[in-house]
Amino acid sequence: MARPNFDPDTILLSSARKPVILNTDRDAIASEAATPGMLMESHRPSATLYRWRKNASATDLAQIAVLLEGRFVGQNTGVDVACAAEDLVPIALLGAGDVFWGLIPSGQTVNYDTRLQSNADGNLKVATADTADAGVARLKSLDELGAVTVTTRCRVEVIA
Repeated sequence: MARPNFDPDTILLSSARKPVILNTDRDAIASEAATPGMLMESHRPSATLYRWRKNASATDLAQIAVLLEGRFVGQNTGVDVACAAEDLVPIALLGAGDVFWGLIPSGQTVNYDTRLQSNADGNLKVATADTADAGVARLKSLDELGAVTVTTRCRVEVIA
């Protein structure tokens, strides 16, 4: 995975307040494999307990929830180690001003201050003018990536 010219080796880069990190006081269980830095959403498959999966909608992002690396739950894993289904996972619930290290897939052109939205697969994509006007693009790039040819990490700020 290509990276910008710095490597903080953590997903949560800064926070304007103390963020809520699930799985420090209650269980957050993954329902599918995911990579730290992906947008996540809770869901309830049938009559089981709530689980977390990659955000599945490009236009409905009720809460900014991001998968963190395993060291938040006592595992010695870094930012490139994906969790598996049924793993206990750390999820950060973020708000305006928080900054995280997200994932941008190939095919995007990302410049500094580019508005971003969910790509409906846990990754982020460049927002269209329509989604930005509709308030769906609640994130912005803090890196100058240019044309992305492989999945690349990007510093992302929550703006709403």
